[in-house]
This record gives sequence, C-alpha cells and structure tokens, in this order.
Amino acid sequence: MGFFKSFFKAITNPKTLIQAAIMFAVGGPVLGLSALASVAVYAAASAALTALSPVPEMPSLGGYGDYVSEASSRTQMIKQPAQPRRVAYGKVRVSGVLSYISTTDSDSVLHLVISLVTHEINRFVSFRIDESNLTMQGNQVSGPSRFKDGSTKLVEINSHNGSDTQAADTRLTQRVKEWTTAHRLRGIAYMYAQLKFNSDAFPQGLPNISAVIEGKKVYDPRTSTTAYSNNAALCIRDYLTDTRYGLACSASEIDDTSFIAAANVCDENVTLAAGGTQKRYTLNGTFQTNGAPKKIIENMLTSCGGILTYTNGKFRLLVAEYRSPSITLTQDDFHGPIQLAATQSQMENYNSIKGVYSPESNGFVATDYPPITSTTFVSEDNGETRYLDYDLPYTTNSPRAQRLAKIILYRNRQQVVLQCQLSMKGFNLAVGDTCYVTLPRYGFSNKVFEVAEWNIAVVGGQDLGVDVTLRETNSAVYDWNADETDFQEDNSTLPDPFVIPAPIVTATDIVQTFQQGAITTLQVNVSSPSVYANQFEVEARKVGDTTFTALGTQKGNIYELVNVQDATTYDIRARSISTFQTRSPYTTIQHTVAGKGTTLPSNVSDFTLDYLGPNALLTWTPVTDQDLSHYVIRHQAVTSGGSFSNGITLAQKVSRPANSVIVPALEGTYFCVAVDKYGNNSGTAAQAIGIIDQAPIAANFKQIASNTESPAFNGVKTNVIKPSDEDVLILSTTILFDSGQGLFDDADGLFDGGPDGVVSNTGFYDFDSVIDLTAKQTARISFNITITRRQYDAIKPASQGTTDAQLLVATTDDDPTSGSATFTSFSRVVAGDYTARGFKFRLEMSTIDIDDTPVVSALTVNLSLEKRTESEGNISSGTSASGKVVTFPNAFGSIDGISIAGQNMNSGEFYQITNKTATGFTIVFKESNGTVVDRTFDYTAQGHGRVT
Repeated sequence: MGFFKSFFKAITNPKTLIQAAIMFAVGGPVLGLSALASVAVYAAASAALTALSPVPEMPSLGGYGDYVSEASSRTQMIKQPAQPRRVAYGKVRVSGVLSYISTTDSDSVLHLVISLVTHEINRFVSFRIDESNLTMQGNQVSGPSRFKDGSTKLVEINSHNGSDTQAADTRLTQRVKEWTTAHRLRGIAYMYAQLKFNSDAFPQGLPNISAVIEGKKVYDPRTSTTAYSNNAALCIRDYLTDTRYGLACSASEIDDTSFIAAANVCDENVTLAAGGTQKRYTLNGTFQTNGAPKKIIENMLTSCGGILTYTNGKFRLLVAEYRSPSITLTQDDFHGPIQLAATQSQMENYNSIKGVYSPESNGFVATDYPPITSTTFVSEDNGETRYLDYDLPYTTNSPRAQRLAKIILYRNRQQVVLQCQLSMKGFNLAVGDTCYVTLPRYGFSNKVFEVAEWNIAVVGGQDLGVDVTLRETNSAVYDWNADETDFQEDNSTLPDPFVIPAPIVTATDIVQTFQQGAITTLQVNVSSPSVYANQFEVEARKVGDTTFTALGTQKGNIYELVNVQDATTYDIRARSISTFQTRSPYTTIQHTVAGKGTTLPSNVSDFTLDYLGPNALLTWTPVTDQDLSHYVIRHQAVTSGGSFSNGITLAQKVSRPANSVIVPALEGTYFCVAVDKYGNNSGTAAQAIGIIDQAPIAANFKQIASNTESPAFNGVKTNVIKPSDEDVLILSTTILFDSGQGLFDDADGLFDGGPDGVVSNTGFYDFDSVIDLTAKQTARISFNITITRRQYDAIKPASQGTTDAQLLVATTDDDPTSGSATFTSFSRVVAGDYTARGFKFRLEMSTIDIDDTPVVSALTVNLSLEKRTESEGNISSGTSASGKVVTFPNAFGSIDGISIAGQNMNSGEFYQITNKTATGFTIVFKESNGTVVDRTFDYTAQGHGRVT
C-alpha cells in the first residue's frame, strides 16, 4: 500500500478518506487530473465507504442479484478448472473447483479432488452431499443410509486444511498412480472424495459435495496471536493486510487502536428476544479473488455496519455503535455559508428494508431475511412503502441481520445534513466521528452530528480549513429496542425570540500586578441559555451605595471592575439583550472580595502517601483560598522529628487546582505547604511518613561505588564555606566574616560583621573526586543529604522553607581520569538510573532569605548496579588443553558466579573453570585421569550491571 503514502506525503496531520484512495486504486484517476487531484475529487464526491446511508438501487427484475448468484455458486462444485480462487472468513458452507477426477476399478470407483479456498482454514465442521447433511465415522460417511450398501460405506471424504506445508493425500497417491507425493496442493484447503457407484445413492450421477468450514485464521492485535475468529473487525483487518489476495497493507498502515476498539464492540453480547445472547457482529462469508477490492470491502463492512477510512497513512475502522462526541462546534468554528438540508429527496428516502442473506439455520442457502418496516415512517411518507434492497453477504443469523437492517433504516431517517467549511478545528475530526453542534439560529444546542464526508479546503488562498458533510445521528439508531418515537425527540424546537430569560451570573476576585503593586479586580462571568441573547449589560456597586457602576454592555462574557476594596461586599446585576433589543429581567448576586488579605495560606489537609513501585503518589484536599498560587513538596530522610525547613525540595511548584503529584519513592517524611500569590507559605506543613522495605531492592541491586564527603568536605567550594569549628557546609556570608577595619572579632566562634550582613543566595560544593565505573554501564544513583536551617537574625520571626539543597550530576562516556573527558552539563538528581562511565557530583545550596542558610552535615552518594544473568546452551568445550574460552554476549559490571550444566558427561568426569572475569571465563572438561574431553554444556552467569 505504499502508493497511499505518496498521496499524502506532504500532509502530516489532516485526515483523509479511504473512498478516494480505494476508488483511485481500483478505478484509476479522473481523466485529465493528477493522482492527488483525483483523490480530492473522489473524496469530495463520496467520502468514506458507507459513511452515509445506502441509496436505493433499481431492483433486479428477476429478483436475482449479484450476491444471490454468488451465494448460490459458492456451494456448488464447479467443473471448469479455470476459475478465480475463493477466500473464506468465519463459518460458511462452500464447495469448490473440481480440480481432479479419475476412476478406478472398471469405472466403479470415482475419485474427486475439490479445491475449496486458497488458504489455510481452521477446520472442517461438517460435510454435505446435495441437500443431505452427512454423518461421519472417521473419514467414511455412515449416514444417511442411502450412502451405504449393506455394511459397505459408499462415500469416503478426506479433508485437508490447506497449510503451506501439507503433504499429498496418502490414500489418493496409493489408489491413483498419476497422483504423486508432489501433488500437495499447499496453501489450498481441499477435499478428496471417493465414491463407489450405486444408482440408489447417486440417482442423478455426479453429486454436489460441500462442507461447512471455519475459514481463515486472522491476527488479533489484542492478544498478538493468530487464530480462527469470525470477529468482523479482525476479518476486515486480515483482508487489508493479506499479501496474497488482500490489499497487502503493512502493519504500519493499520490503526490497530481503532481495530481493537471495533473488535471489542463486535465481541459484545447482545440479548436475544428468544433468550440467550449472541456476539454483536460477526463476519461469515466468502469472496472470489477477481472481485474489485472496493466491492469486497463494502460487502465485508455490511457485517458490522462499518466505516473504513484512510487517515494519516493508516486504515481506521469504525463499526456501527453510538460514539459520544468529544468536540463541540459553535458558530466561531464555521467558515463561510452553511448549507442545511432538513430532509432528503423522495428517491433517497425509505421506510422499509429487505434483502438477502445466507442463514446458517438454512444450510447457508441465500434467502430473504425478515424485512424491517416502520409503520411510523410509512405514515410520514404518506402511506407509501419504499424499500431499500440491502443484501448482507457476510451475515448468517436472522436477529443479527434484522439488527443491522434496522440500524440502516433508522440512520436514514436522521435526515438533517450540514454541508459547511470548518476552521482548523475540523482537523480533529475524521469520517465516522461524532460532534456536538450548537448553532442558535438553527435551533441546535449540542445536537449530535456524524461526519459523513471530510476534505481539505484552502481558505482565502492561504489558510487551511476543512470541508465537511455532517449528518445528524442519535444513540437510539444503534439500540435494538429503539422505537421510532426516539427520533422525534431530537427535532429542532425554537424558543420565543421576544421572551429572554435572565442570564446566569457568577463572580470571583483575582489579584493582579499593576505598576509593581498588587490590586484586586472583581471579575463577573455572564452567560445565557437563550439562543437569542446577543449581548449583556453588567453593573456593580458596593453594598450601601445608591449608584451602580457600569461594567459594560457587550457580547463578551467576562466583565471586570478594577481595584476594588478587599473584604468588601458588592452588589452585581446583569441582564441579557437580544438582537431585537429585548431585555431580560436582571439577575442580582452579591460577592464579598477576599483580595490580597493579610493571613497566611490555609494549611494543607488530608495529606496522604501511596507507594507505587519506584514512585510515590501524594494527594491532599485542595486549599480553597482565592489567593492560592501553588504547593511545594519537600522530603527529609527521617521517620520522626522531621521539619519542612530541613527537607529537600522534590517539587518546587505544583500549580492549582492540582491536588496530587507523583514523586520518587523515598523513605522518610514528605511535607506539603500551600503558597499564596505573595510567596507566603502556610503556617504548618502537612506531613506523611513512609517506610520502604529495602530487602527487594537490596536483593536486585549491588552497591559498587560510594563517595562520602562529610565530615571533611574537601571539595571545591563556590560561595560555600566549611567553618573551622564545624564539620558542616553553609553558604558564605558577610554576617560570618567582615574584613573591614575595626570589625574583626577574634573571639572563638563566628566572625561577626554586624546586623547588616547578608547570606549568599546560591552556592556550590563540588565533590573532591569523580566515580569511574571503568566501562559505560547503567547505574542507579541514591544519596543522603542531611540538612537543617540556620537563622542568623534571632529577632525576625522564623519562616519555613527558606533554604534548600539539591544534588547535581554530570556524566561522561570517556575515561573520567584522563584529563580530557567531556562531561555533560550538571542536572538535578532526585532518583533514577544513569548510563555512563564517569560521574561527578555537585551540591547546590540556596536560600531566599538573606538571614538564613542551609546547613549540610552529611553528604553521601551511592551507585548501584542491577542484578542480571547471561546464559548460553549447547556449547562444545573442545579438546584444547588450554580450555574453551567463553565470552559473555554482554559483559557484566561485576561477576558473582557461574553455574555449569554438562549434557553428556560420564561418571568420574569433571570440569575446571579458570579466568573468571566480568567478560567471560575459560572451561575445560576432563576424565578422571585428567585427559581433556569434548563435552557439550550450558552455563548461566550471574552478576550486576551491563557494559554498553
């Protein structure tokens, strides 16, 4: 199907239609137009297969249409060998081409080879001669009794499923010399029948032999298995991908998400009126390989009322079901005029459906299914019954046939059609999708339409749009118990344009920055349920004032009163104005402005912790403060006595209205505070304590490197110092040291520069050494930072969360000790796996308060490798005295042990392993006397890490 890709190579996102593509594939381009232009013409003309209801066709004068002819011929033996091949899906009765005929025993025994279908089938279910179902005893026919002459059975049938590896029929090769073992009929399901002549058994000469089979095995993307199924979606997918007799689409050209969804719908159970259930849609039937692909697909789609589209280089299948809209189209989404057709022409209108199917209960013989007629629709059509002839070539069950016919009938009575051009929003739709349409002038409010046609359009010579045909739909179309009255309920009803209801009014206040200051703005949101509301008039005043202030009269929904007073209540009133200048009653509400306020944000409540493997899910009840800005999440590696100020930040900003966040799973205490728009933290941090069972982690990981910087802290310091009398790191500050004359204090402890000193807001500490794993591999980083907060200004009230520390890492694939290694930029580490050879670490310390510093007293980084195994089997050790050298397919970071399983060792023999390294080992097998012998062995090596 590579030709489809060239059509749409320049279009990376817009959705296209299969109808145009298939019509071009099977019918060729339009005269005088390029291939792409032809596709556009076809797409505009007919859209996707079966997107709209079928149009009535002229009835066959003999009542014997194409499907009736095909259904009758497929159960008949064909005596002309030059015939197109047949493909069968689902459960169906077929006969086939009489590929070989011969007689033996003075013409008293007849040998027949009947080729049924041109692929492997699942199985033969039953056999039939003429109109008689056969009873089999092994491969011999034991009933009806006319096929026995006393104890002699006259008919023998040997079946072959048609695999690509099947052998020739052994009995036939033994009975007929010219049929050799080379006559395998690979890839063809066939029957070999032996008939012994008897005039009572075969009064009319050569009988017609057929079989009920379970047809082609199909791939199921839900289970990634290939097996027999009559699921309609899976059968259609198989035809598209079949490289022999289908369209030979690649897997990349199949939208398996849609096919999986369609297959699930097909597998739904539907309750039957007579009791029991049946699958919603199945596909049971055949086609011949000389059929037009378009016609084959159209017929297959009747089994599920399906729509097949070609979208972004992929086939997409939608089966008949109601799909709830996810997109709403309003007036702003339509470009240009809208053509509305409220009803169809009489030629396209029908109120009854009849057609032909091949019911399994009738031996798969083509017959009429019970017609579907709506007396309501007939009455609407002035008592004239209008039929649609709608054959169901892949349906073999009466209730299912009626259900499909009723869907087609009810879909046809959804007659409102919009032809219009959409904005770029139309690129979110595809044929078969549904959408809500709200167009007040047509009386549409969230009216459901289905996309019947879709085509790219150029708007104004330079912008892209979408030309679509939308047809109204209704969930009751797909309801087997639907009644015609369901379709009266969604008809358009227009309200009185001179009676306008009062609008809906809500209010809030927001804090805004204006000229480097904060002001509070009263914001009013106005809407109306009336389609005639053209604009709104909004006013407000402080409670107690006599005069309202006008906020505006306009078509918009948002109105603002700037710089209102905090903690003050306002009266707000609004009314709607129609295009006829009719005014609605006022809606009046009151709103008390919270504003900037002076209190801290509310504390976070219901703070909970759930471990999800390597992650932790934190949830809480949202803070309802109107000036809430966000939340901050911290963690401290203690299970008691922890504090937010001494924690490490995991999430700097969790914006409102979120009330959950996923962070790394760590043991210790998690903290959460709310932060308002002025940077104030809630007074008390919510906390949740978690303890992780480290045993599983220890069992699967091995620590191979560690770097502990405390208490010496010998690394390079930038705006960070280690006081001479403390084993800690703090940010450098003029509070601690001032070299100005006269300010030097030689007393023990800190050098004091006075109250006007400040702390550096950021500083870095670089670890004194790098870690070299000697080879590039994946290591898990874990660390421990013990941090507290020091406040130099004892008079100023303490505030939490002013200080922080975080670990940074830079990596290299080079030898980190070479002096020329190229490292990545430093990035933050919370927890995770990194692939590199060399690692260097940096601690970043920060504060947002010039009087506070973080104090780091412990700092350790660990690197661990994950446990894994390497194994190989059936290795010959050879007879070299130096032994067999085995190299692991993937070298370990470190090797733990090796186990050997000798396959053909004799008593007293042993093996020796030498040179065991992370890359392999040497092994030699010896007899008890020390003689080297060649033995076959398997090994399993266990270690940690993988060298890449």
